[in-house]
Amino acid sequence: MVSISVVTCTNDPDGYGEMKDSFLRFAGLSEEIEFIPIRSARSMSAGYNEGMKAARGEWLIFCHDDIRIVQSDSKGLSSAFEAFDVFGVCGTKRCQSSNWYYSDSNDLLGRVVIPGRSASEPDLLEVFSPLTGNCSAQALDGIFIASRSEIARNVRFSEEIEGFTCYDIDFTYRCHLNGHKVGVSSAVLLKHYSKVETFSSEKIDGWRRNQEALSLKFAFHRSFDDKIRHHTVPFDREIGD
Repeated sequence: MVSISVVTCTNDPDGYGEMKDSFLRFAGLSEEIEFIPIRSARSMSAGYNEGMKAARGEWLIFCHDDIRIVQSDSKGLSSAFEAFDVFGVCGTKRCQSSNWYYSDSNDLLGRVVIPGRSASEPDLLEVFSPLTGNCSAQALDGIFIASRSEIARNVRFSEEIEGFTCYDIDFTYRCHLNGHKVGVSSAVLLKHYSKVETFSSEKIDGWRRNQEALSLKFAFHRSFDDKIRHHTVPFDREIGD
């Protein structure tokens, strides 16, 4: 298995510790794994670029501190490391806008576990596609992005993008445009604790500004809408994969 550096922007010691523990519980990821927390980053792009300077792994994983690995398939991961230059757990086969989710529903890829609607309700599984194995993509969600080290260092995250949104579309879509093999793998299933409805108005405003900037940068013309493009089912750990 390859050596891995996990780079995370975080200001939450407890949450970061739980994220780190979830990685360590799944030995299939690597026996050679290092964790690089970036504290008080001024933006996600700046933090990730800073983390690259310290990273020693052949592969770099850029991820949020509010994710937990729920399931991991070591054979599937080995396949993804061989098949792709950059891969994640959710994304789109055809990037049509500055938000990967605003693609045609049959172009969406991946799945993610989210908390139940209340503390007493079970977790839910958001299914964007019935993906099993690997599938090529053009852009990825930023909760988990794995990249060959040399590609990440060459492409880098654009520090023109302020705050903590849209860095993922910009980075992964540029990887695709540069001819690198981008994809989504079902080998890792994550639980993601953040919900858009809990974002502050300031973060939403910044997100919209970044989306508009990327639409101009890449000449995206797809308009945003609130159409639901996935389905949600109760998550059963025994059959989640």
